[in-house]
Amino acid sequence: MVQGSQFEQGRVDLTGGKTVFPTAKTAYVKELSVLGLQAPARPLVSNAAGQVIMATAALGKGKVFVLGDPWLYNEYTDGPGYGIWIYNRKTGHDGTVEGDSKDYFLAEGSLTWWAIGSSLIASNISAEQFVGMAGSGFKIGLAISAYEWMASVTLIIVATFFIPVYLKNKIFTMPQFLHQRYNGTVAMIMAIFWLALYVVVNLTSILYLGAIAVSSVAGLNLTFCMYALAIAAVIITLGGMKVIGFTDVIQVFFLILGGLATTYLALNLVSEHFGTTGVVNGFNLLMNEANNHFHMIVKRDDPNYIDLPGLTGADLNPDRAYPVLLNILPVGLKGLSFAALTAAVVASLAGKANSIATIFTLDVYKKVLNVNASEKKMVAVGKISVVVAMLLGILIAPHLGIDKKGGFQFIQEYTGFVSPGIFAMFILGFFWKKATSSAALFATIGGFLFSIVLKFLPGLMDLSFLAPFGFAVKPEGSSIYEIPFLDRMGFVFIFCIVGMVLISLIEGHGRTNPKGLEIDRSMFRPNRSFAVGSVIVLAIITTLYTIF
Repeated sequence: MVQGSQFEQGRVDLTGGKTVFPTAKTAYVKELSVLGLQAPARPLVSNAAGQVIMATAALGKGKVFVLGDPWLYNEYTDGPGYGIWIYNRKTGHDGTVEGDSKDYFLAEGSLTWWAIGSSLIASNISAEQFVGMAGSGFKIGLAISAYEWMASVTLIIVATFFIPVYLKNKIFTMPQFLHQRYNGTVAMIMAIFWLALYVVVNLTSILYLGAIAVSSVAGLNLTFCMYALAIAAVIITLGGMKVIGFTDVIQVFFLILGGLATTYLALNLVSEHFGTTGVVNGFNLLMNEANNHFHMIVKRDDPNYIDLPGLTGADLNPDRAYPVLLNILPVGLKGLSFAALTAAVVASLAGKANSIATIFTLDVYKKVLNVNASEKKMVAVGKISVVVAMLLGILIAPHLGIDKKGGFQFIQEYTGFVSPGIFAMFILGFFWKKATSSAALFATIGGFLFSIVLKFLPGLMDLSFLAPFGFAVKPEGSSIYEIPFLDRMGFVFIFCIVGMVLISLIEGHGRTNPKGLEIDRSMFRPNRSFAVGSVIVLAIITTLYTIF
């Protein structure tokens, strides 16, 4: 097998004695055509990278994918192997998994802090970020980074004000909180909404974007890639939350290392293209020469190895930018980066599948379909729901138009149909004792319906009067003013808050709801180390917004 380093050193001649460098551009165009793309007007690809692309095009239909790559081998053996070891530790002599349903779905009390942290990172970073967010980075602008920058602030708020309430009341899921604070009807409707959102939006998007990346790099059929990713995630998920948590420790290693390596190469390509060398020079050149595409610079801990590679995609299809970059990597680095991508996708799929199984089993099946279900039966139902959810995701993903809208924006927009009402319910449910169940029901259903109305309102009336205030824009190629989906979410949230307050005051005659939570101020006193860390994070976010 020809190694990537040999291409870079000009030692391999696949042109019958002709000079390699003049054909690099032609090979680059050919490689892009294989992916169904057009070459950018000014591709950020060096001569060395061009040689890799040319050899890629010459060897096997535009793809060089080495399954024997050691990094790829380790990712597909170490992670699952570790998960199987954890699973075997949990399995009794009769072959059944020890522990009850809460242990299976929630790994109750058995995960260490570093396993929980790794699982949070691995479950949160997936194809949505590697593929969708990296592609949106150069297309939309710096504003896309606000999702991740403000996530740091959100996590601080959640850890300070919400987690203490969850822990004190031993709440495991959002529907459980709604059941305790409001009633079973509100909890059931929210559970159904959230299940639909997880399956139709989150699971399908991760599967589809991940399959696009794997298909582009490996040259495999898109549907086959979706099944392969789903099977890998199901194998991990069937072991329960403990297996997911500890397996994510391995996944995070490949995710971070591979992401950093890809970013290093991307910046080197930029610096080479402009006649210099070095990552720092590449970073500066990217900012100076491609300032209109300089987005996603720093987000918490992971922007440098997730978002930045997408900036080198020039004018490519956004969701194809990251896979195309992977296609020009040499053997070794390509396997490492590919392992990082698959680790992110599989870990996130496993996390979403576990959430689906938890909500369906504990909040729907146990409460409605089989109230007397045993612990063993609930675990079995949870495993079945994982498989069913994955199959549904595979079947409907190609028909949702994710590729047209862009994966990241697709997830954010359609999550926004449900999240404003849920956020209103939680805010008032936590901190306003007068909120009633009827008001919560209004926020759940009314917020969803109002989101649909605002989505289709541009087709019913002229919204140009909102343009001077920044609440209506004309999408590129359209003559109709539309309300940006983030503004829609804001309008719906205000609508839900106002509606909940009015309904609660009218229904409860201004009295305190007996189901209101007792809040002790001592619950919200963070320790010194947390306070110092929070101040540092807030200072960094403030600096980023000030500079950019």
